[in-house]
Amino acid sequence: MIWLKYMRQTAVAAGVGAMALGAFGAPVVLAAPADIALVDSYEGDWRGRGTTRFAGASSSETVLCNLTISDAGPGKVVFKGLCALAAGKLDMRGAMAYNSAANQYEVRMTTNTPYGSGAIGKRRGKTVNFQLIETDETNTSFAIKVEMALVPDGLDLSFSVTNRATGAVTIANVPFRRR
Repeated sequence: MIWLKYMRQTAVAAGVGAMALGAFGAPVVLAAPADIALVDSYEGDWRGRGTTRFAGASSSETVLCNLTISDAGPGKVVFKGLCALAAGKLDMRGAMAYNSAANQYEVRMTTNTPYGSGAIGKRRGKTVNFQLIETDETNTSFAIKVEMALVPDGLDLSFSVTNRATGAVTIANVPFRRR
């Protein structure tokens, strides 16, 4: 049962954490004005409501999240958030910035689980798509895949966590909208 609770917390941390936003040292003053404006436009209070289907479960479970995104300078925001589901709660903190030198959006986060992550995003039209980079090299038990998009009216998140030993997969989809 402890393993299941850890897997659930890790699964939620992986997915939600991909958008939980951590500091990057790259200067943003040279970033394109549209990229700075896009990052800054996400300031505010957000609510996420989605579903999770845990490996081996016969039904889905609701995930409820609150996320506050605050200004940290031009083209950079910080966040703090909380997600709840029957298995427990996930606290997250971090930042998101536009890195003009690399021409990309960058996200870092930490959580109340042993999981931390970073993601790099590229702008395509009015959206920014992210691919997760798992930073916990000691995590050999799970393979984590996250897709996140900053979309015109929200944040869309989907993720999967695969148990490497059993092949069992946990999936979730959590769209966020302004409160």
